[in-house]
Amino acid sequence: MASNGCGITDNGLSLCTNIEELDVNNNSKVTTCEPFAKFLKKLSALGSCGITDTGLQLCTNIEQLDSSYNVKITTCEPFALTIKELIAEGLCGITDDELQSCANIKNLSVHDNNKITTCEPFAKFIKIVYACNHSITCGMTDAGLRLCTNIEELYAFNNEKITTCAPFAKSLKYLSAQDRCGIHDGALRTCINIEILYADSNEKITTCKPFAKSLKYLTAGSSCGICDSGLRLCIRIEHLEIRDNGKITTCAPFAKSLKKLFADDCMQTDGLKLCNNNMVLHATDTTKLYHYWTNRSGVVA
Repeated sequence: MASNGCGITDNGLSLCTNIEELDVNNNSKVTTCEPFAKFLKKLSALGSCGITDTGLQLCTNIEQLDSSYNVKITTCEPFALTIKELIAEGLCGITDDELQSCANIKNLSVHDNNKITTCEPFAKFIKIVYACNHSITCGMTDAGLRLCTNIEELYAFNNEKITTCAPFAKSLKYLSAQDRCGIHDGALRTCINIEILYADSNEKITTCKPFAKSLKYLTAGSSCGICDSGLRLCIRIEHLEIRDNGKITTCAPFAKSLKKLFADDCMQTDGLKLCNNNMVLHATDTTKLYHYWTNRSGVVA
């Protein structure tokens, strides 16, 4: 690692011909990877790192690149055939046009990047997509995912432009659809294999019925639309977070499988009656739920 504040410069790396992994985040003194171009496989060059397109032009074997917030790196062309993971978040210089030849990307992270709007060039191979809105609107939309039939993990927190999971319904196992994400019940009706769902503050998701048999991990806090009826068929949930969601009042359907529960007074004590005492309760120690569970000799964290 030779990141921010490090004294290493191009001269210090000039004789290093076998580097396979390099982390020079925010290091403006490193501008080229030429000495070890043939061997470099993993590069982290985000922020104010000095590496530019010129510094990467001989790197033909990069498999993983993080150029988030680095406007000086604008192309993946030299390593288009080998790159499998691209992290290009925020004000990154890479755009859709520069990914046209990148046919083998499996993992793409474009949080807050409004210049990358499609996964079409690598639609057959992409399995993980990070397309959340944190401070800047992410450019990824339904249209950009329409040919992606093998996505297993989708992170669409606060992204109102992603409203459907239909193209990859059978492969999807992990979904982050919190807050103002556009995904709703209708978008999930054919998603039968979801194991992990983050739906905090998403009022449009009210049921887990389509994937009731596979769901193991659920966060449905605050103003999430999920209520007891939406969970009545879920018998395999192991981890549940429902803070500030008064609509979920019982753990009965999945009492035997539940291992961790994050809740305060949003759930009544009756909701825990069927749970095993080795289930770990995370709750404020002043709540009725906490006292009920400790009096029952249940495990608290």
